[in-house]
Amino acid sequence: MIQQKSAQQDFEYILANNPRIKALLYQKAKDRATPLRWNTNILILVSVNLMTTILLTLWGVSLVITGIVAIAGLLLVWGLSVRQEKRLANKFFQQELQELKDLDTAPATPSPKNNSVGITTAPTPPEMPITQRELEIMAQMASGKVNKEIATALNISAMTVKNHISHILEKLDVNDRTSAVLLAVRNGWITLDKV
Repeated sequence: MIQQKSAQQDFEYILANNPRIKALLYQKAKDRATPLRWNTNILILVSVNLMTTILLTLWGVSLVITGIVAIAGLLLVWGLSVRQEKRLANKFFQQELQELKDLDTAPATPSPKNNSVGITTAPTPPEMPITQRELEIMAQMASGKVNKEIATALNISAMTVKNHISHILEKLDVNDRTSAVLLAVRNGWITLDKV
């Protein structure tokens, strides 16, 4: 219990002192939220605004008044969709933080086991499926660098970095850079205190 509390405190310290990791998590949450900003209520509001504008035009109401109603409706829709996106991004950000905490506190390796003779064997670390160069690129990704910055730091082309990242994602069976970094941290291939 004490060790788990200490690990949690270490995690909180690293997260508080590493805004790049926090920024990566928030960007991932925002990317998840953006497509969902146009929910059913907002689409209904757009339809009502369009129908109101059409009816006002058909009834012969002044174009100025019709235009004002249309613009006001669109501004309302835009404001509500931005609010919806922020709300979802914050919700997803909290989920990303919780997933990171869960990864950080979960054991990275299995516990020691007794073999048939009664001798305890040490746990083996998870096999690292990526090359040393890919590991260097992941360490750069963990520090929040974009492809061009990684390329400059490692004296390779941005296209080579992109290829390495594609291979990393494929080998680790993850969909994005943040998940790859978190998996590497959990398995002990890289540490957050080095970034």
